[in-house]
Amino acid sequence: MTANLPEVTRSSWAGVRIDGGATILIDPLIDPEPLSRLGMGAPRRPLVAPSVDASVDCIAVTHVHPDHCDPSAWRRTLRPGGRVVGPPAVIRVAAKAGFEGRALGPWEVLALADRISLTALPAVDGFGEEQVSWLVRIGSWSLFHGGDTLWHGHWWSIAKRCGAPSMAFLPINGAVTAFEGVKPSPLPATMTPEEAVVAAHLLGAARLIPIHYGEFHRPPVYIEAPNAIDRLMAAAERHELRVDVVAAGEVWEPRSMGTLEGRDG
Repeated sequence: MTANLPEVTRSSWAGVRIDGGATILIDPLIDPEPLSRLGMGAPRRPLVAPSVDASVDCIAVTHVHPDHCDPSAWRRTLRPGGRVVGPPAVIRVAAKAGFEGRALGPWEVLALADRISLTALPAVDGFGEEQVSWLVRIGSWSLFHGGDTLWHGHWWSIAKRCGAPSMAFLPINGAVTAFEGVKPSPLPATMTPEEAVVAAHLLGAARLIPIHYGEFHRPPVYIEAPNAIDRLMAAAERHELRVDVVAAGEVWEPRSMGTLEGRDG
């Protein structure tokens, strides 16, 4: 790991762990059963747990869908006195499950420790649920996490108000869904690889790390965009954007040269 940077570990699906003065998990997932009941099927490979012990200070959740909001993961990883943060709907889930929670809306900031903070940022859910993205800031370093947001028009204001992130974890699977009881749409319910690249470009991110792809694909209920990584790399080349593909369970390491402080948008 590069000296003086937080340690960043990707877990399954949209899960990310940050260790750097405090331990933060974003959207940890360990229980696939609710997703199977929903119609997404079983994961195509075993889910990688985000932590081996109850040592996490804060769990930040983007929205209430069960592939991002998993109380069983919180129970396994959150230390005594730790808390869950998220939009109000997530905090209602946390309260029912017996967890201390803190609701944050777009642009609200939560200080976790000296020079460590979480900022909730605007996002758009594919089914109209409350959703936020997260900015983790540790000193001058920052990480953007997009959950499974759709494309939206807030990238410019996020970059202007928060500055360019050191790294952006963004969804790329462009899922088309046909869940029971919901009138299906042929349009993706999360960003496509090409949209993720443009979002990272507009944010001014130094690096894009893809998430939310590869583990669930069950036509006709849940259809993942084909060739997502190949498409991501092709789009990134056009925008001269650095991409690091990090497998679940891997600690992030720089795959290419360049600054981690964000780049000009």
